[in-house]
Amino acid sequence: MNIAIILAVSEYQNTNSLPGCILDGQLIKSLLDETGKYDELLFIDQGTDSIKVKEKLSEFITNNQGKPFDEVFFYYTGHGDFYNNEFYYILSDFNRNSYRQTSLANSELDNLLRQLNPNLTIKIIDACHSGVTYIKDNDVFSKHLDDSKRRFNNCYFMFSSMSDQVSYQNNIISHFTKSFIDSVLKYESTDIRYKHIVDYISDDFEKNSLQNPFFVTQASFTEIFCSVNHKIRTMLSIQMDNLLESKSETDDLKVLSLVNMVKNDAERYCSEEEALEVINKVKNFVENCQYSSDMVDLYSINYKFESDYNSISEYSDSIGKWLKDNNNNYFSKVTYRRELIKKSGIRTLAQTIADISVFYGDDGDDENYKTVISGFELTVDVPFKVIHIYAYPKYPNLNCCDCKIAFVFSQASIRFFYFYSTFKLENWKKYSDDSSSKRQTIEVEIKNFDQLKETLSNILNKFDSFVLDPLRAKYDFD
Repeated sequence: MNIAIILAVSEYQNTNSLPGCILDGQLIKSLLDETGKYDELLFIDQGTDSIKVKEKLSEFITNNQGKPFDEVFFYYTGHGDFYNNEFYYILSDFNRNSYRQTSLANSELDNLLRQLNPNLTIKIIDACHSGVTYIKDNDVFSKHLDDSKRRFNNCYFMFSSMSDQVSYQNNIISHFTKSFIDSVLKYESTDIRYKHIVDYISDDFEKNSLQNPFFVTQASFTEIFCSVNHKIRTMLSIQMDNLLESKSETDDLKVLSLVNMVKNDAERYCSEEEALEVINKVKNFVENCQYSSDMVDLYSINYKFESDYNSISEYSDSIGKWLKDNNNNYFSKVTYRRELIKKSGIRTLAQTIADISVFYGDDGDDENYKTVISGFELTVDVPFKVIHIYAYPKYPNLNCCDCKIAFVFSQASIRFFYFYSTFKLENWKKYSDDSSSKRQTIEVEIKNFDQLKETLSNILNKFDSFVLDPLRAKYDFD
């Protein structure tokens, strides 16, 4: 037996809705129905609040327990979040103050699916804009998925984007789901393997620097998704054509002339005045951000918009290295410094003279030095270069924390680099560095201010969590 679950969450009460998700789910359902492979299919695209979704999932799993299953197929489209080392499927009534109640934890889903003991488990996660919300180190996210795969005999997990990226969609369909559909529609043989789908999607996004799908596998690579016949190809072609014809705003999915493609892409680019206006909007958004009630009650939040990089000097070289290693069109340049090569053993007279010459201002012999990246600079004038947010404790048993956000931008996008730090009292008046997070980064299109606001919201929400989560653990408060 084979069963499938499709969960498509399009409407949200407390964050932006995702109109493309409703059709994502319908397309995947049509494809699964047409394969004739699945004995039962649970399709949820209405009533997607947390209580209803969890009740439907639980009932569906309970009704199918004890049956022999070859494959369980799970597909999700909607918002996603990676929080406290756990991935969550965000449901319609999601509220950060009732985080676990109003979302579905990946571990909870795994436990439900594992009760069916399938030979093969498929999870396809088109978590639209998930990269914005589950802002974490990719290694941590990868470890979470590796832990998840060990719960199953064989599995394919397909995530729509890396953990520091967003997953894009238009008003009709998500780009990742369209790629999945295209992998079947354009397949030139009969039996399409899951490995072929993975390879097709990987190739499809190869040149997309903003979104890179993420795959975890524990299988033989011989597992078949379905037999692709004329009927399936015709059905998919008709559905895709109907989508294109039904919405004039989906021109970006049509086959366009080179001139039209260039013109459409040019709309993403902004002028200098527009870019500066966006940067000022960023300042206004940060200043008016609403933190949780606990954060406000326990800390005073202050802001500085700094015109230099002094406060992030310890991170500047890592940003410079990132800019050097990643092809980009940012209005920035990498800066360098000359560094004396440290050599062990006895110093020769020539080396000693070279060292003395440096002391007196002479660069000395080049062979004694190496050029290293020291940081970066913007090549355009901006009102500020670093956003520095302080959380000063209102009570003596709390540490001070801060969030620093730097940015670079081009005509089409803006990339944020951000860091969280904790400080402890060195004496009655002075704080010293205690611990800092790794550098994190994310990019959004500069003219898409809704996406920009969501990105900033999540950076600041993560700061809220960075400050309060240690207190919740210390006082055993959940």
